[in-house]
Amino acid sequence: SIRRQRQMCIRDRIQTLRSGMRDFIWVLDPDNDNLYETLMRLKEFANGIFEFSQIHFTTKGIDDHLKSIALSGNQRRHLLLIFKEAINNSLKYSTAQNAQFAVVQNEEIIELKFSDDGIGFEKENQKNGQGLKNIKSRAEKIGVEHAIFSEKNKGSAVSIFINITHMGN
Repeated sequence: SIRRQRQMCIRDRIQTLRSGMRDFIWVLDPDNDNLYETLMRLKEFANGIFEFSQIHFTTKGIDDHLKSIALSGNQRRHLLLIFKEAINNSLKYSTAQNAQFAVVQNEEIIELKFSDDGIGFEKENQKNGQGLKNIKSRAEKIGVEHAIFSEKNKGSAVSIFINITHMGN
């Protein structure tokens, strides 16, 4: 019924608002001003999202040494939102069986990568969606490089490349 659809829509909007408020409060807490805490927050979000789905989610490379990499509130906020966008898109559209968030460090560059083994998409056909534009815009706002990979029936991935000598400013 229309009434039920409206109730579900309102419930979804309230949940989105609640999540946004929790993230806003979390970003303001100075105890969370490092890469490790940001990635743990993201891991917690992804575990909650994928828990009741058919997608098996894993993480790799989130280690204690990442606590030494300072991030500003703005940097934490944009990193969270970049990967929340990728995670939500994977859940909604990918039909993936597996998804992974991985951290790989190569000297002063750290790659944060969310990937799935879903159906992928053709970037040229994504003109109407805001997701890819938002990821690009957020990466630019915090001065990090990004890459979006996707191949039909071979999954997709979003990577952020952080030069750790430039973070925390």
